[in-house]
Amino acid sequence: MPAETGLLGARLAFQGLDLGSGNACPSNLFGLAFATSDAAIVTLQ
Repeated sequence: MPAETGLLGARLAFQGLDLGSGNACPSNLFGLAFATSDAAIVTLQ
């Protein structure tokens, strides 16, 4: 349980970004190939 009770029920999303990845998307970001991980969405209880 979070110490700040106002955070109860809050949803947070996390996702990884790998710049310069060899297994990248055909797109690029600032000239660098990149890959992303699946997103994880958690609810604070």
